[in-house]
Amino acid sequence: MPNNANSAAPAPKICFLGLALFFLFCLNACQRKAVSDTPWLQPPWNGSALQKQGESHARDDAPLPLPAEDTPLSFGESVLIAAQNAPDMKDGLINLQLSAISKEDAFWKRVPKIQSNFRVTTNITKQHKQYRDNIFRFGLGVYGFEPVVSYFASKAAVVMEDIALCTYQIALQKRAGEIAEAMLRAQSLETAKKYQKDLAAKAKGLTSYYRTQSRKADQLAVAKAVHEEKIVEAETDKLDAKISSLHLSLKLHMGLDLDRRIHLDTDSLTNLLDQDDAPNALAKNDENVVWEHSPEARIGKDSLTLRNYNIDIAWARYLPTVSFDVYSANPDDDYATYSSKDDIFSTLYFTLPLLDWGDRSRGVDRSRIEKLQATQRNKLNRSKFSQEWREAWQAVKIARADVELAREVLAVARLEEQKARLQYTSGAVDFTVLSEAEQEMIRKKIELEEATLELKLAELSTWLLSGKFRERFFEPLASLQ
Repeated sequence: MPNNANSAAPAPKICFLGLALFFLFCLNACQRKAVSDTPWLQPPWNGSALQKQGESHARDDAPLPLPAEDTPLSFGESVLIAAQNAPDMKDGLINLQLSAISKEDAFWKRVPKIQSNFRVTTNITKQHKQYRDNIFRFGLGVYGFEPVVSYFASKAAVVMEDIALCTYQIALQKRAGEIAEAMLRAQSLETAKKYQKDLAAKAKGLTSYYRTQSRKADQLAVAKAVHEEKIVEAETDKLDAKISSLHLSLKLHMGLDLDRRIHLDTDSLTNLLDQDDAPNALAKNDENVVWEHSPEARIGKDSLTLRNYNIDIAWARYLPTVSFDVYSANPDDDYATYSSKDDIFSTLYFTLPLLDWGDRSRGVDRSRIEKLQATQRNKLNRSKFSQEWREAWQAVKIARADVELAREVLAVARLEEQKARLQYTSGAVDFTVLSEAEQEMIRKKIELEEATLELKLAELSTWLLSGKFRERFFEPLASLQ
């Protein structure tokens, strides 16, 4: 066989080979649109008040621009900062991106993968002239394709993405509740701190009175007054420590630097609760309607849908897998003839396991049991929500009763203070009786503030439970204004 046989290979086969390779390279070179560029991967809320950050913060480590340290942070801004800066919250955004990629990956698995193979056979020793050709072989193939399984798997991936989104919303609402609770506590402690300063002033005044009322001052009374003054100072220091601890907790919740100073606009939260009538949030909403619109209920429905798809996938395993080959070959001799004389063949074949020892059957049974398990879990979650609804309502009633009780006690303390003032003015009692009555009244004010805080926290829980937070942060046309 002549040595220049390869150069005589006809053009059609080379053209076919070149075009096929070019087509495959073009497919691999196509740039898929970044999943993180999709609009919904911006924070899962709407409304201009929460659109200050760019979508790049959800997909990289670029820090979110923060307001100046002396700028008071509103409740909405605090939630936004937490969503984009707190490591665990940002991890939730990353999980959303991964679920979107998984959904896209599952969708494209519905299209068979085309694999190529290219083989060159060369006679190195060339001892036989009829074997001196370089044989070029090219093939395309689809192997182990499961069209029905991939279809249902793609549907299941869409449901998984929705579950990931609802899970993130639940986590963000929980973080918002933690931030709101810390803001309410900080606000209450600041008020209590003012009362505590008044109490400290009264304690100092009583100490000065004992020391100056007589040359023969009662040393025991002076010592007692000094200790009571120190007790008030210690209580004030304790309040300062609590406030600092709450600020530290807020920084951790928002993912801020621990050395950063923060100022809170607590009025933004109280105004928000007043606008939504948080004290009557449960009374004005139907429990069943709130549950149906909750992310927990949505996850429950998605779980059942997902289990149904898993059952379909388990049954689809009984169907054969599909493979397809397109390849070049010479039916006369694989090596002894010119590769230019090759023909192009196609082969379609199906693969079906004949004996799998019950693996597919167990897969169907397992999927059915998992659906039953999901159904029972949904019933349990619904029962827990109903329990939380009733407990939250009772907590509000108890807190209201405590506030009313604290108000009545304060009213009595005020009357006692007025009585002591009148008696002191008339000379019936000395200054110590008036000072003690004034201090007792201030302590009752602090107790009323503590009871009011518990009521606000109970109302906050009802506000979250009734879905008002979701309406403002997740629903269309939401706004914090």
